[in-house]
Amino acid sequence: MSNILIFDQFAPVGFLAFLCGTPVLPSKYNVTYGDRDVKKIIGILVLLPSFVMAADVFNCFYSKADISNGAIGKMEGRTPAKVEYIKGSVKFFRPDGSYILSPPMTEDLKTIWKAEDPSKVYAMSQDFSSFAMSDRVAKVTEQWAECKLDKSLREVHETKSEPKEWKRRKLSATEKNSVENSVKNMLKDPNSARFKHEQYISNGDETYCAFVNSKNSYGGYAGDTPFMAMIMHDSKGRVTGSGVIAIGGERAKSQAIIDTCKKNGYF
Repeated sequence: MSNILIFDQFAPVGFLAFLCGTPVLPSKYNVTYGDRDVKKIIGILVLLPSFVMAADVFNCFYSKADISNGAIGKMEGRTPAKVEYIKGSVKFFRPDGSYILSPPMTEDLKTIWKAEDPSKVYAMSQDFSSFAMSDRVAKVTEQWAECKLDKSLREVHETKSEPKEWKRRKLSATEKNSVENSVKNMLKDPNSARFKHEQYISNGDETYCAFVNSKNSYGGYAGDTPFMAMIMHDSKGRVTGSGVIAIGGERAKSQAIIDTCKKNGYF
């Protein structure tokens, strides 16, 4: 029996257990990108099952458990909630309407896709039936289980075409502050960050691209580095958050980001 097929009342325990097991989690967030990782970040849709689109919605059941001494407690609750798959990242919605956007799911564990940031570990089963997030600081694991693709929304995504003309505008102060903070969290020396902002594509899919220059491990500036982020808004156009989809570094990775950004109306 594989570890992902051990079930409790609502969810695969093995799927959750790897999130908080200390042998799996590194003590510090550290990712090294090679050519294969570049393809996963920018072209991850090619690697995933073909029915998953760039912004698919899955309807799930939400449950939550405390973590104590590296072990997950009893999962509590079974409330309807959704997740969105967006350009390789996952947007986790809680029943109260709050949400968290994961980094791109780039680590392939054969049955699970995994991602990390400094405080959380994220995972999704490769059949998209379960999604989970474990908070190392809050000592809590949350799961979205029994997930089903919302085919009605998928049809909308499939019929949406690229605009004939991109509409550009300046970033608002709130948008700029939000995206800069998200990018700084990915840098070795966030206080050294210098941004070269682009105009925002207002009729796109909330994607935003620009450049950042910051100091490297040797204390020198690395040069203008492209990044691709997502700035999220509510129905009234107010900023609700942002997340980094990818940030350059090595030449191949930076070029892949630039190419993808150009397809979204930037640069």
